[in-house]
Amino acid sequence: RKYVNYHKHDHISSFLTPDTHVKAEEYVKRAVELGDTMYFTTNHGTGGDIFEAKTLCEKYGLRCMFGIEGYIVANPLEKDKSNYHIILIPRTNEARKKLNYVNSHAHIDGYYYKPRIFIDDLLALDKDDIYLTTACVAGILKTANSIEDIFEPLANHFGQNMFIEVQAHDAEIQSNHNIRCLNFADKYGLKLIAATDSHYIYPEQAKERQTYLEGKGMNYGDEDTFLLDYPDGDTLYDRFVKQGVLSPQQIDEAMANTFIFESCEEIYLDKEIKMPTIYPQLSADEKVQELRRHVYKSFENICKEEGISDRDKYIKEIESELKVVDDTKSINTADYFLFNERNTDLAVNKYGGILTRTGRGSCGAFYLNKLLGMTQIDMVTSPVRLYSQRFMSTARLLENKALPDIDFNVVAQEPFQKASKELLGEHGCYPMIAYGTMQDSEAFRNLCRSKGVSFDEYTTVSKSLDKYANDEKWKPLIEESKRYVGAIVSASVHPCAHILDNKDLRYEYG
Repeated sequence: RKYVNYHKHDHISSFLTPDTHVKAEEYVKRAVELGDTMYFTTNHGTGGDIFEAKTLCEKYGLRCMFGIEGYIVANPLEKDKSNYHIILIPRTNEARKKLNYVNSHAHIDGYYYKPRIFIDDLLALDKDDIYLTTACVAGILKTANSIEDIFEPLANHFGQNMFIEVQAHDAEIQSNHNIRCLNFADKYGLKLIAATDSHYIYPEQAKERQTYLEGKGMNYGDEDTFLLDYPDGDTLYDRFVKQGVLSPQQIDEAMANTFIFESCEEIYLDKEIKMPTIYPQLSADEKVQELRRHVYKSFENICKEEGISDRDKYIKEIESELKVVDDTKSINTADYFLFNERNTDLAVNKYGGILTRTGRGSCGAFYLNKLLGMTQIDMVTSPVRLYSQRFMSTARLLENKALPDIDFNVVAQEPFQKASKELLGEHGCYPMIAYGTMQDSEAFRNLCRSKGVSFDEYTTVSKSLDKYANDEKWKPLIEESKRYVGAIVSASVHPCAHILDNKDLRYEYG
């Protein structure tokens, strides 16, 4: 027997609340092992890392599919901690972007302990945009209020694209829930769909996950007794039989209904270089000419201010750099300089921003950057030789797709953020996310906490793991802790990086 495992969670789920230490590649390898054809990004409150997922699927020959196990309440503007679960799978790439917006809205305006989706956002979608399921025992069938305020409006709107989710866990709470699911499927004329709610791959990893959670001081009540692995189809079927709620025909139908997701479009990601522009009306050639005018106007001013006499040496460097811009106009390289020039000017002169005098990275190696106000380093007369190709070259841009990189040293980020939003729109500039991962010492401490080791003992050892690597007492714990290293345990606003786009980032990337 076969089924599609659309409901799973990897360690990205843990940045909201500790959930699992298992990584995406482990799921992808399991899918290949079982002969599955698809991998879903589904995580709690997020569509996971679609960039990593797409890369892994290309590597292992799988279709990459997008999914979210969202949180939803009747009114996210109220302090309601019920946070019912719901599975959302977009049918097209356009629908995926719509879900990005829905989930962005949940994070920005609906956050209360969890990012809570606005039901009106879902009801505004075309009924054929997405598939929905009622998720787990914590889902939208959990209470009378969630049924009336959430499930029924969604079922009425999405019709046969709404599925009643059943799971095969050998626990009374799940059995009782499945009985209710059968009644709802019959009452509303909806189909059953089988899910595993995977949080790890193999049964023996249940103990690993429990240890991980105990170290974090977490427990999920009844769920902690569930077997949340990634079983093959025959095993899943047998578990449903053992549970004794669904008939063999109902089990077969629920598993077969998971193949509805084969009708969804695979995730498409445009990996070409994209430059935000403040001159959308100009052609690539016209942008190069616009940049040339800006560069030489600034050069004339600097010649007067700094008393430059050997103009030919500077002009030679300027023309060499402008040639790189012209040679790479197919990716609108001129936009990079035109945007940064205007953004810096606005940030400094309108919003009170301050660029420090020190440069970072290779920015100072390109004389255009000085002319456009992005560095104070004069690479032409620098006592240390600077190489412009370190900053940007035709080969790097067109062949390696390696973007030029200016690390601005600023006193405060806000003026530069304001400038970017003025140029690109309120939702054209957002900070990127920075994941915090469990390192060796933290993984060791977390394991020791779960096993009741005294604080004083494990703290001392964690500071010198290499010293105790072969110690008879500590070696087993150090080795065991390695399976948790690299697991995402937190997420925060990136300290430096922002993403810029002429399009609405809530919609494009989420």
